[in-house]
Amino acid sequence: MKTIFKVRNIANALFVLVFVAGLGSFSTGAQASAAEQLPAGMVTSTQAGVTVAAARPWTAAEMMAAIPYPMGVTGDATPSYDLLNGPDGPAVSVPGALPGQNPGAAPASLSDAVGLNAVAPMSWGGTYPEPFTRLYVTNISGETRWPWSTVGKLFFTLKGKNFVCSASVVGPNAILTAGHCAHAGDGTPGTWSTNIVFVPAYKNGAAPLGQWTIYTSMINGNWADHADPRVDYAGMGVNMLNGFHIGTKTGTLGYAYNFPRTQEWYEVGYPQAAPFTGAWMTVCNSSYAYDVTIGIYGPYLMAAGCDMNDGSDGGPWIMRFGTFNQVNGISAYKFSNHPAEMISPYFDSYLGNFISVMRGW
Repeated sequence: MKTIFKVRNIANALFVLVFVAGLGSFSTGAQASAAEQLPAGMVTSTQAGVTVAAARPWTAAEMMAAIPYPMGVTGDATPSYDLLNGPDGPAVSVPGALPGQNPGAAPASLSDAVGLNAVAPMSWGGTYPEPFTRLYVTNISGETRWPWSTVGKLFFTLKGKNFVCSASVVGPNAILTAGHCAHAGDGTPGTWSTNIVFVPAYKNGAAPLGQWTIYTSMINGNWADHADPRVDYAGMGVNMLNGFHIGTKTGTLGYAYNFPRTQEWYEVGYPQAAPFTGAWMTVCNSSYAYDVTIGIYGPYLMAAGCDMNDGSDGGPWIMRFGTFNQVNGISAYKFSNHPAEMISPYFDSYLGNFISVMRGW
């Protein structure tokens, strides 16, 4: 069983029509200058001189053959209820935006979020497993309907292998994912993920909103050097496609930070390890369970019920679903003895500033 501080050793012609219709000019080139406005402690692939963009579209066969990057899995869960290290300032709330709207301009109406309504937090009796509901988005809505359209699969190459994670659109040119999907976290400059494309609203091999290349990846230095789970998040700058910004096509999620941990979320992603296949966008609805004390650099992590697994990592935890649609967590870790549970970094002022910078790219 791996520990989270150990270097992660990661020891169809018909489909072409989809690409031709959706790609146009595949990449519009790097936009690195905006990405160099960095919060303290952050590092980028641009600084490291690493080209992360894919040079060509991934084929359907390549996408379906990509294996899920392993989530950090550690030993037994050791719950804490101290709610330490957060909030570290006033609560900040920025709403999401429909496709074509300016991010954060105004709250969207509940009717715009198809399939699910916001519900009250689930109560938990304090014993594992925590209550949660899990279903495939395709059974209740269309993946290209906002806010589902903001979530997709992230394909990349790392150490010679093709992997997949999940990610979400949080700005006109920015996506949010897990840090381990951008860098191996082993202190080695050469272990940035490369050959990256993001496919929003991915559905069983199809890219209905196109493939989008990445021009820079940004991670916390304490992830890059120490694989610290408390800072296991990454931002990626997205190239324009056919003259469009990704946020214009998909809409964006809002974000919220310094809120009480006792929230209810919709955790969205593409689990791919058995019994899942990675073909379908999946959502868990659950609430805060307890604090997770592993790690050093930053506030305690949070646990909530959800049995999604490898491949869903990097997917957003959406708070105030159906109204503000704000990312307030990221699927990152699981405990070996709690497979029906997901763990996320806590969104404090630092992480809030991190997303704010990304939204200016």
